[in-house]
Amino acid sequence: MCLNSISGVQFAYIFRNFSMQPDTKPMNNDEKLDAIVLYLDQMNKRDRLRTVGGFIRGLIGLIPVVVVLGSLWYFASHGEELMKMIANQAASSAAEYTKGQGQGLVDELMKQYSFPQK
Repeated sequence: MCLNSISGVQFAYIFRNFSMQPDTKPMNNDEKLDAIVLYLDQMNKRDRLRTVGGFIRGLIGLIPVVVVLGSLWYFASHGEELMKMIANQAASSAAEYTKGQGQGLVDELMKQYSFPQK
């Protein structure tokens, strides 16, 4: 049997049944209880780490929610100021653009229709 063709459960069963310790004596009840307590203690540590990790992951997951809510509050309280700034910037950009383009267009129209220039 090739190790690549068996599943993890089958490998664990084979490894457990054919371990390096050929003969082990049977465990009495106290040893069995100690083994159970040790296993439960290991599970408790693992669950504690999973709980702490889940809490930290939850806090990290709340960061985008806080950012969105803060942004909404800021835009609700300062929205008019922002819109005025955007409108002023757009108006000044449009005026600057048409200032350079518009004078040439006006000159062409005056030449075409022969209006007297000042």
